[in-house]
Amino acid sequence: MTSDTGIWAAAARASMTAIVISDRDGVVIDANQATADLFGQSAQELVGRSLEELISGRDEIDFFVEPFEHEGQLMQSVSLVDDTPYREAAEHLAVKLKVEGFGELAGNIAHEFNNHLGGASGFAQMALVKMDDPERIQMCLDEVVAATNAGAQQVSRLMVFGRRQLFEPEPITVGQHVMDTTGLIQSLIPPEIELSVEIEDDFSKALLSPGQMAEAILELSENAINAMADMEGGRLVVRVVRREMSRKDLRTFYDAAPGPYLCLSISDTGSGMSTETRQRMFDPLYSTLDMVEGSGLGMALVYSVFSRSGGMVDVKSKKGEGTTVTALLPVIG
Repeated sequence: MTSDTGIWAAAARASMTAIVISDRDGVVIDANQATADLFGQSAQELVGRSLEELISGRDEIDFFVEPFEHEGQLMQSVSLVDDTPYREAAEHLAVKLKVEGFGELAGNIAHEFNNHLGGASGFAQMALVKMDDPERIQMCLDEVVAATNAGAQQVSRLMVFGRRQLFEPEPITVGQHVMDTTGLIQSLIPPEIELSVEIEDDFSKALLSPGQMAEAILELSENAINAMADMEGGRLVVRVVRREMSRKDLRTFYDAAPGPYLCLSISDTGSGMSTETRQRMFDPLYSTLDMVEGSGLGMALVYSVFSRSGGMVDVKSKKGEGTTVTALLPVIG
């Protein structure tokens, strides 16, 4: 069957997608019924109108332009989409996920604190039973203190995540502060893993809490080291570069403004993450480790620290190909 332009024209007119044919300047030459329904006018009334005028003030309309040539003239096929239903669906989904997330968060917090309280209570009762054994009492009290300290640390992290902890950001030279944490990072690394620190900018500043930034860097480093634990060696790279970011560069961050950014990245050559892990890594109390090994609050804390400073966090990871976590921090001054 040979191609028939009449069939294509009939299909375009019957399409549920709003389709406009315009000249190279965006003046409407023809439109289908879906376009007429979108603007509440007949197709004939739209002919001769400017597309720019038609969609002015209609932020809910997205458009996609495909230029083509017809009988020696340059024209445009423009598809128009009203994304209102998609926005409403996204809002409904966000509410649903938020409610489900709060339920999971409450359950995990209860489980975590029950572990700490159960341990403290058990050793306190054991101490009462062994009142005549000073060494056993000392051991029990040490365990009670350890359990309460673990609970206090959990509360501190929850307060950072919940933005209840005092947050006093200040202009800091990110590259220099990263260098200051190098010794702490090195202390975490086993001999078979190589550490590389690449500071390409050691003068630009961002607005951060120095202590919380250091905690976030150590958390990311520890995660990277754990990802390489079952491998024969590996490489951990901590890098700071300054980049001029365009709107296109930041298109995946809806509220980010173009401009100069400090990119603080931590990369590993480890096992990488599955799609599920990557999608859930910032969920509060989600962890791939056993609850005894980790609370799961680490990445939520990382996200909170950098977002409170006006930054964003980007994650690139593939199963078997390692992971790179990058904090994008707006340059100040």
